[in-house]
Amino acid sequence: MKSRVEITHNHFPQMGPELRRAADREAEITVRSILSGAQIAMSEPKHGREYPRGETVHIASAPGEAPAVDTGALRASGYVRPVQPGTWEVGFTAEYAAAQEYGTPRIEPRPYLRPEVEKHRDGFM
Repeated sequence: MKSRVEITHNHFPQMGPELRRAADREAEITVRSILSGAQIAMSEPKHGREYPRGETVHIASAPGEAPAVDTGALRASGYVRPVQPGTWEVGFTAEYAAAQEYGTPRIEPRPYLRPEVEKHRDGFM
């Protein structure tokens, strides 16, 4: 059996830029959602130890929970930025961001970014 396909209107060249713009929009929407989710996770109630902080009592995060907000510096250091069309970066710039996410020899990890990335992975793909 033989088939023949004839293209009378080739729109493929015009689709390239449109598809790139659509991919860029989806990537931006995804990283903004990841950032927002990580910031919200930091703001949720925590289950770690309680200790006085000035006039209030601070409740720290337990290992495995997103970091508890104390000064708000980590949460405020979140950013998204384009790297190239269709590729965006999301992260946190606070000096201790990686220590919270991955832990240290003295501190158990308090992941906040990786769980959000995982939540969005299947939908983005």
